[in-house]
Amino acid sequence: MGFYNYLEKRFRPTDMARALFQMDKENNPETEFSDHLMMVLLDEMNLARVEYYFSDFLSRLENRPSPDRVNIPEERKDAELELEIPVTTGQSPRIFPGYNLLFVGTMNEDESTQTLSEKVIDRANVLRFAAPKKIMGDISQEEENIDFHYLRYTDWKQWIRESSNYGEREFVTKIEKMAEIMKKYERPFGYRLGNAILSYVANYPRHTEDENLNEALADQVEMRLLPKLRGIELDQSNTLSELIQFVENDLDDPVLSEAINKSEQIAHDSTGQFRWLGVNRDD
Repeated sequence: MGFYNYLEKRFRPTDMARALFQMDKENNPETEFSDHLMMVLLDEMNLARVEYYFSDFLSRLENRPSPDRVNIPEERKDAELELEIPVTTGQSPRIFPGYNLLFVGTMNEDESTQTLSEKVIDRANVLRFAAPKKIMGDISQEEENIDFHYLRYTDWKQWIRESSNYGEREFVTKIEKMAEIMKKYERPFGYRLGNAILSYVANYPRHTEDENLNEALADQVEMRLLPKLRGIELDQSNTLSELIQFVENDLDDPVLSEAINKSEQIAHDSTGQFRWLGVNRDD
């Protein structure tokens, strides 16, 4: 976020801190960007352990009150970031990371990078890209006259569906079955991850309210559950057959089940430790 320079007697904020302050209408009511969305891209975010530099944000984002209560100082104080500026009276300036912030990160996996801990995986959707089947050169694209404009936070909020409205649907039973399967692999998950999966399903793009949402649940198996299985020991008595059958039969996703089976076979043929290799969907 920055540091206080005692020689100059002034705070030196980072670009990130400046941007967050501009997006914070609670502590900066005169900002012109209160109805903007900001996406923060963390490129190659696992060159260092994510928890070492992002743990404060993880805690603050988790402690945010509901969107309709962020205007209450007492409700949002545990989610605010306090800048390390010495003051003689009152409290140091604070920044509230609101719901108009989105965080996206890219990662590589090699000997120079760090793996994600379960704390991070439980709070994120991890999308892994499998190796491409074809290597293609540069694809030239004709420039088009596109009218680019920013997405208003007001519009974004109108798209969000409350997961509480989906608590009695059939897929809740499937989420509970997912939890039972993960428990058998000694990778259980609780309410936080269960509610996150439910929120993802509730906001999954679809044409009608009654549309089958197995694709959304399959996404969550791929993005949240399979990364949690990294490193488990596989042998003849401990296989992923139950998860594979669940994906193929209950979620009707043979492509994903085949990809899981392939990653399992590679583990059996090498170290015996599972590592999710991703799925390649032609469509």
